[in-house]
Amino acid sequence: MWTRSGCPAAPATLSKPCQLPPLLATRIDLSRNALGGCSDVAIAVSRMPTILGMSEERLLAKIQFLLNKVGLEPKYILERPTLLGFSLEKWLVPRHCVMKLLQAKRLLNSDLSFYTLPASGERTFRLKFVDCHMDSVPGLTDAYTAATIGGSCCCKSATLKQPH
Repeated sequence: MWTRSGCPAAPATLSKPCQLPPLLATRIDLSRNALGGCSDVAIAVSRMPTILGMSEERLLAKIQFLLNKVGLEPKYILERPTLLGFSLEKWLVPRHCVMKLLQAKRLLNSDLSFYTLPASGERTFRLKFVDCHMDSVPGLTDAYTAATIGGSCCCKSATLKQPH
């Protein structure tokens, strides 16, 4: 059945107000609260619905890491909800560790968005951010590998000698 405007008519089941199950409503509220009450949480969920399937602990840990350790703004995270889909221990923390080491050595372009690091595949990331800086930052490969295995930043294990 079609409406006069040329659009298909909505089934009767969709004409009733949508009610979220309590668990999903709780996760949306948790995200909204953790991200400073941003109203864009619904847009982020529409872009990446798997957010709703994450445990509250995992979701909150990722949000807190991105806000407090990486220093991202809530709006930045909500505009890139795929950040919340990456593993905290195996993807976000190790790449943030490499970012901090390269920034300390002034080897990282200041215009580079954090999203670029986790969004890169493993091979691309290693080529662009780890392997090409092995001479300038001795221990970078070991720090990245240790962070990937251990889930914590081992930035102190890389020697920070000044670039030429």
